[in-house]
Formats: sequence, C-alpha cells, structure tokens
Amino acid sequence: LSDEMEGVKAIGSRLNNIIQVKGDAANKKWATYIEIRGITFAHADRLPEDQWPDEWIMRNFQNPDAAIRLEGVEDCKIEGNTILNPGAFGIGVYQHGLRNEIIGNEIGYSGSGGVSLSGSYVGGDDQSRYNWVERNYIHHPGQVYNKSGGVLIINSGFNKVANNFVYATPYAAMQTAGVTDLDWNIKRDPVK
Repeated sequence: LSDEMEGVKAIGSRLNNIIQVKGDAANKKWATYIEIRGITFAHADRLPEDQWPDEWIMRNFQNPDAAIRLEGVEDCKIEGNTILNPGAFGIGVYQHGLRNEIIGNEIGYSGSGGVSLSGSYVGGDDQSRYNWVERNYIHHPGQVYNKSGGVLIINSGFNKVANNFVYATPYAAMQTAGVTDLDWNIKRDPVK
C-alpha cells in the first residue's frame, strides 16, 4: 500500500436491506414480536430504478429498500439503533405492518428518507396502521432522492408519529399520501 492509503477504511456493501423480516402474506402468517435494539448499521445500497420490477409503480423517493425492512409484521419493535448511509430508507414497514414501534433511533445520510410506513390499499389485509414512530433523530435524508423527507406515510393510517427530530432535510420533515375511505366507499376504523 502507498502512504495515501494508510488508515483508509473501505466499505463495499451490496446489500439493499441489511435486515429483512417478512411474514407469509399468502397464508396470513405474520412475523410477530421481533425486537431489534441497540445495533449500529451502516452503508446499505439500493436497487437502481432501471432494475425495478413492473409492479413497483412508484416515485423514486418511495424506493422500498431500507436498511431494516419489515413486511407482513405485527407487534415488532425497532429501538435505539443507529443507521447511517442507507441507500434508500433507514427503516421501512411495508404491506401489513400493524402495531410496530420505531422508537429512539438515529437515521442519518439516507438515500431516501428516514422512516417509511406504507400499505397497498384501504380495506385490504396489507394495510399498514397503528404504528408508533417516536423520538427518532433523523438527519440529512434525501442524499440521492432529494424529494424525500424524514418520515413518509403512504396508505397507512391511525399511526402515532410524535417528537421526532428531523434535521437538514432537503424537502420535508414528514410526507403523507394515500386514498381515503371515501375513495373506496369503505367504513373507517374508529379513532379512539
């Protein structure tokens, strides 16, 4: 090695999702009561847009990759972790994510946003709802997709999102989108 390379730390991550927890949606068997606590994750990648499957009809800031990716989960807890330089999101809860807690994590320098809660449609089994996102420190999101915010909520309702510190975002601290129950003519869950 030459003198210029001394002390250099090289990282060549090729994982889009460092941890992926996935239930069995076809048989309605959900992954439950999993806790990920106090771990540092760094340097995840993302699937490039030219490789996205046709069923991914979405904008680029919605890239579903996440360093910690949960799909088909209930009652899981992601707490006190540090997630730096994920290629897309730091933490993502997708398709049937119920009553999960994302509390006290640091997420920094993400390609997209910090936390994503996303379901498919109102009234289906793959809704994401009743999740709790609180006291997270989300900084410098949108490093690749600059229309990303700290917390993204799409077709996911009845969540508690509170006391998060979102810093140095190029776009918005929180983004929400989706259809309402009126669009689908479905009776809403009561808010208690």
